[in-house]
Amino acid sequence: MKSIIKNKIKILLATPGEEAEGGIASVVMGLEKVLELMSGEMVYKKILYAKPKRGLNKLQRSSAEILQLFNFIGTILFFNPHIIHIQSSFDKKTILRDSIHLLITRFFRKKFVLHAHGGEWHLITNWNKLWLGYANWFLTRCHRIIVTSTEEQKIIKNQYGHRVNVSKIYNPVINPINPSDCNDMKTSSPIKKIIFASRFIETKGILDAIRSTSFLQRNDFKLLLFGEGQLLNQAKSIIMELKMQDTVTLMGEIPLEELIKQYMQSDIFIFPSYHLEGFPMAFFYAVTCGMAIITTKVRPITDFLSEPDNCLWIDSQNPKMLAEKIDYLLDHAELRQQMSDNNKKLATLFSVEKIADQLEEVYTELNSK
Repeated sequence: MKSIIKNKIKILLATPGEEAEGGIASVVMGLEKVLELMSGEMVYKKILYAKPKRGLNKLQRSSAEILQLFNFIGTILFFNPHIIHIQSSFDKKTILRDSIHLLITRFFRKKFVLHAHGGEWHLITNWNKLWLGYANWFLTRCHRIIVTSTEEQKIIKNQYGHRVNVSKIYNPVINPINPSDCNDMKTSSPIKKIIFASRFIETKGILDAIRSTSFLQRNDFKLLLFGEGQLLNQAKSIIMELKMQDTVTLMGEIPLEELIKQYMQSDIFIFPSYHLEGFPMAFFYAVTCGMAIITTKVRPITDFLSEPDNCLWIDSQNPKMLAEKIDYLLDHAELRQQMSDNNKKLATLFSVEKIADQLEEVYTELNSK
């Protein structure tokens, strides 16, 4: 058994815990499926890093982070990986944290892959000289940067050229329920269900989603809001203020499989985000379920969707425009069906098999150097 493993490329997958914000838990689940598919050539070990449990005070959090760092070093010594694959993002805070892991990785002469799920790539040129210099040092010493959108890849190439090795690899989207069952789960009710699913933070457009309903002069829809976050109480207040309690419902945060069932029983997914998106998993689950989509043009959505084949575009922070597009889709059942059919076809782009081929190419290239 040891001789079999010895001939394989060993990957240390460093990930935040399941309590990390956003869709990172779904991403990691998908990446593990990808790595399992590559088991003939690779063997991997997952290690938690970067996100200690919530509810800790500063001292407890610092202690947890130090322990994670020692665990990181210990795992390198005992597992002896060829490649360390960090799941992170890109901003000033993560650069400071990840540069420590980069230095440790290079000390042990391992290959370091930064897998950035979103970040402030477009802001680099506005940083002061100190931060710009630090970012340049960090990025040029990573053996590979993986991003999830064409926009991010172009920004890095324009800024660094060949000094930074960057690959674009989309996240695997593994639907726990067969997407072909979508239509079977939808009802013929005249009341159409509209879904918003994301963290309740301002840049995700949660308040715009609620306010859009005040512009709709009709009663044949329900807006279901899935998620939690710092704007939860404000969301409740706005619903009360607009007297939309019968139309807008706060559903809370639910397990992924239950969320997918809600997608399959619903008609329209709205995504009024202006966040620095990486690869919004809640959105792409909606795509693979064949939902009709109304969305802003945040990355990497424009890599895949076009209007009117897959979605209707809206401007960010424009609840009235969002309402107009909802109104239009509610009145055009044939367009909703067209979007549904087209979006289901996109699921193959995020399959485990496709991502495995791309990731295997990166690992094999790095291990050969």
